[in-house]
Amino acid sequence: MKNERTILTKSTERYQNPFIPSGFTYVTGTWNTGFVISDEFGNEFVWVPVGWLESNGTLDGVSYNSKFGRRNWYNDDFSQMGWHEEVPNYVLESIFEWEGFYFSCNTASLENQNVVFKSGKLPLIEKSYTQVLEYEASFKTKCDDVDHCLVLGSAYDSVCQWIIQNGAKTKAEVVDDSTYLGNYANNDKYYQKDAVETLLPSAHEKNWTILNINDLAGNVFEFSQEKHSKDRIVLRSGHYRINGRDWPIASRFFREPPCKKVNIASFRSMLFHK
Repeated sequence: MKNERTILTKSTERYQNPFIPSGFTYVTGTWNTGFVISDEFGNEFVWVPVGWLESNGTLDGVSYNSKFGRRNWYNDDFSQMGWHEEVPNYVLESIFEWEGFYFSCNTASLENQNVVFKSGKLPLIEKSYTQVLEYEASFKTKCDDVDHCLVLGSAYDSVCQWIIQNGAKTKAEVVDDSTYLGNYANNDKYYQKDAVETLLPSAHEKNWTILNINDLAGNVFEFSQEKHSKDRIVLRSGHYRINGRDWPIASRFFREPPCKKVNIASFRSMLFHK
């Protein structure tokens, strides 16, 4: 609750004292345990302390010296001919100035035909990348302090780095085998032999919450702005019909074209200071 927030001095780093946009209120957590804010509609976002991360990310696919950036855990081709991403300068400037960004705690859902990021709701699925961009753009914050966009691959990997570096989960759990961190078909700790795997509402199982982020592992694939080759869209993590050994949190793969519907995929938004 509100008393969980540590009172910080002006000497603390900015990532340790997250800005709270107008129209949002503090909910719970501290900067490195999952600092959550919510708007009046119950959309929740968690602060990602980029300024605290190791400088092992890449923005250009060549240099690995950025705190905010994609991580090459699988030794894939991250050149401009392979996995790549162009991050707008205004996004980078905001993240570097404020030393962090906000990441939606839940995958996108619909409520009264409006996009929301709330727990207890089934993820919005069966959309194409093109449609997802339209849905994301329709999200309303009623806040002049922040802008938002579909999560970048650099943001997704920065979240993964935070989880590992923080010690919330091991690198092996995030990168190699996330089976028991989410809704996967081979999660026998959750599904009994006679159970039928199914899509679940966001935050259905609290044991799968990591740093106040729900369902990073399994349940649904998640769209990102990262690309492969020219315009193949990149999806992250896995979903409830496949297993967490082959599709851990940090996994990425591509689909094409952007107009093609993906059956079991949703998305998250990220907020950054204007």
